[in-house]
Amino acid sequence: MGDWDNSSVQKPVFVKDYKESIFQKESLGDEYMLLHKNVILDLSKTNEDMFRFFNAPPGGCFVSERLKNDIEENGFTGMEFTEVSELDRVNIIY
Repeated sequence: MGDWDNSSVQKPVFVKDYKESIFQKESLGDEYMLLHKNVILDLSKTNEDMFRFFNAPPGGCFVSERLKNDIEENGFTGMEFTEVSELDRVNIIY
């Protein structure tokens, strides 16, 4: 957790899941923000084909291998895929 006006003011906060992150953000109000040094993605229980991160490393859209293959097989262009395990500050649980 960090102060918008003073980046030296930080306090560690553990956020378990998406619902808890929304709760934390709402409870912080406008004075504080959630900062992310590391992100752990537990993909072992998900069946989502796509999700998106805001304000967290690495940011952007995440897609399943199945969706990635469908996108490529159908000839969509203008996208680049990076294996999530290659990203800095991101740990994956499969």
